[in-house]
Amino acid sequence: MPEFQYFYYSKGTLYIQQYSACMKRYIYCQLIGLLLFTLPLMGQEKIPGTFQGKHHMLTADELEQQIFKNVAAVTSPPSGTVRNIAEFEPNEGVIITYMGWGFGLPIELMAEIAEEDKLVTLVSNASEVTEVLDIFLRNDVDTSNCEFIYA
Repeated sequence: MPEFQYFYYSKGTLYIQQYSACMKRYIYCQLIGLLLFTLPLMGQEKIPGTFQGKHHMLTADELEQQIFKNVAAVTSPPSGTVRNIAEFEPNEGVIITYMGWGFGLPIELMAEIAEEDKLVTLVSNASEVTEVLDIFLRNDVDTSNCEFIYA
């Protein structure tokens, strides 16, 4: 292998420096190691001082804050045993939400669901019930299988 050499000029004298192939490999490995060591440091972002992170001690106000503000009353737990629904069990219906401007689902899909299963729609007030019923009737959705829940 040819030797690696470079020239530099200092104090009026031209110097020639030669490195062997082994030394050249050593310098390249050092540079690559330095680069690989510093790359992860460049990828970190500055975190603002106000950020408390995922785990932080709650203040007294946070501990006393009411989680469910719209709940009128706390109900008693259900009687009997409570069990989880298995994924292979047949469903009893589909729950959708009316958001005031639409459903986020094709009305044709809701018509297909209402033909065979129960279609439960979450609405916020009685005027939305009339809007949803109007939309269902205009698009030939079977309203006998439709129920509404005020949320």
